[in-house]
Amino acid sequence: MVNKLYVRGDESAIEFVINEGGGALSVGVKEYVEVPFNCYIEEQTLGADQSGDLVLDLWVDKYASYPPTVGDTITASAKPTISSGTKDKDSTLTGWTRQLTKGHWIGLKVDSCTTITFATLSLKVRKT
Repeated sequence: MVNKLYVRGDESAIEFVINEGGGALSVGVKEYVEVPFNCYIEEQTLGADQSGDLVLDLWVDKYASYPPTVGDTITASAKPTISSGTKDKDSTLTGWTRQLTKGHWIGLKVDSCTTITFATLSLKVRKT
């Protein structure tokens, strides 16, 4: 598991790489990442190594309540989802809690997966 932070002025990206070394990705929490600055999620982009199905969820909570749990989901019913394909992009993010606070933690969970063995989720964020 590798996560990355790209910063370009006020626009940045928080990226999660999900790779378990073979076979379809397993269900469960994969990683927790600290939010490095106050920011607003503009868009999510999800890409996979091969055609398949993948549903992710993101949980966010403050440090005092670490780790985030399913009750802290920010994706509502618009979870990052690949359905019989290799990619997904969404800038509408219907129902998402899009404002992130410095020092809070993001949990990444695989809800379901078939076939896909490697995926990257990129959150395009704007500093606030």
